[in-house]
Amino acid sequence: MTSSTNPSDTGTDLPASSGLHRRSVVRAGAWAIPAVTLVAAAPAHAASGSATTLTASKQRVQDDGSFREWIVTFALQGPDVPPTSHIAWTPQESDVWTVFENSANLTHTGGDFYSTTTTWDLAGSTFWLRVTSNRTTDISPFLVTAFDDQNEAIASVTPTFTGTEPVEIVPG
Repeated sequence: MTSSTNPSDTGTDLPASSGLHRRSVVRAGAWAIPAVTLVAAAPAHAASGSATTLTASKQRVQDDGSFREWIVTFALQGPDVPPTSHIAWTPQESDVWTVFENSANLTHTGGDFYSTTTTWDLAGSTFWLRVTSNRTTDISPFLVTAFDDQNEAIASVTPTFTGTEPVEIVPG
């Protein structure tokens, strides 16, 4: 939102010589109403200017020709990252992914690890998931969302996979 520095500009009176007509003002107002609605629907974190992000980096670690496996590392970053948050993993398709293993700072709170949304409580700001896909190509993505203690979404990321990423050896 911008503010006027012209003290005579109150936004209510239009000078006769402005070339603006009442219908133009009404049309502009009709477009402004949806914008106000969107701002009102934004989460408190967005309205406060929070820049919390969730990033993902992936490393393909195994492949036997019939499946693909990755370790995906996630990081919540920003000035308003809570000390604990809630994580939701949602596969785009229910028959493609399995969460095989997760980092120790995630406490499972719900879901079946493969066909429906699976949730954890997170202590800290970074975590990893070891995921397996039963597809070798045309792999659909999944969505990972972080929520605060009021269950408001604060950040999300959708990692994508081709199945052609090189397999990297993970020290063990």
